[in-house]
Amino acid sequence: MVDNGDCGAYTWRMRIGLRNLVSEEKKAFARTMRKRPTYAERTLWGALRRKALGVRFHRQAILRGYIADFYCPSEHLVVEVDGNHHLAREKYDATRDAALAAIGIKTIRFSNREVLSNIEGVVTKIHTHIGRKSGQARKGDTL
Repeated sequence: MVDNGDCGAYTWRMRIGLRNLVSEEKKAFARTMRKRPTYAERTLWGALRRKALGVRFHRQAILRGYIADFYCPSEHLVVEVDGNHHLAREKYDATRDAALAAIGIKTIRFSNREVLSNIEGVVTKIHTHIGRKSGQARKGDTL
């Protein structure tokens, strides 16, 4: 892979550097979370996997030491599915979102309830955040 320098704040070199800073425990925890997703995460993954929206998403990606539920590197977008435990972690989530925003990564959040009761609406909201800046059609788009 070649760093062409136009990847914004999150460049290839940074990605390699960040991987070296991640503890083995954090990697193992992310791997476990990928193997045991919540029902809401599994439902959303079914809608995002295999470039269903024209871009690739990664599950339980480690970014700046934080584990993101879903990450789209080409769009610098994190999608979080928040359960009830996140109600008590609003300050942590705000700090994490700010750290990711500092390197150009936008975070959007959905509740478990929203994902499970309105998956089509959630996917539509995610789709609106994906690369419409360039105005280029993506694979699967209809004209």
